[in-house]
Amino acid sequence: MMADPGDLYVNLATGEVEYDDGPTVRIIKDSIFIHIAVSGPSSAENKLLLIAVAKLEIVTCRSVLVGSSSPSVTWQLRHGTSRAAAGDDVLDGNATTTSTTTPETDETLLNPKIEAGENLWLVTTAIGGSVDEFGLTVLARWRK
Repeated sequence: MMADPGDLYVNLATGEVEYDDGPTVRIIKDSIFIHIAVSGPSSAENKLLLIAVAKLEIVTCRSVLVGSSSPSVTWQLRHGTSRAAAGDDVLDGNATTTSTTTPETDETLLNPKIEAGENLWLVTTAIGGSVDEFGLTVLARWRK
């Protein structure tokens, strides 16, 4: 299979999840995918994605929209022990998704390591155009 940098795929010959990071293709073992679709998102969403039962590390995020009139969603992933606190940003700066066709990859990570017992949540900070749905898939792997 020919992959482009940033692609996640299942190698049908081996059944392993692989990630093409440009110069190399890495096999992602002990990985989990976390997905959320937010219908009619606002500029102030605050959605719990998971409560970690073990240590995790975020590898990459992919997002796409359904919408019209130049849709966009500005968002961030946060983690921490308390949802009442601001939490630590996972991404190095907020991400803005504008594509309604091809998923966009965000992998400039600031604080990707999540400890057992921490919450991981999605926040949105701005919406542009008409957004019917925002979809986000996060690839994480278990860590020791």
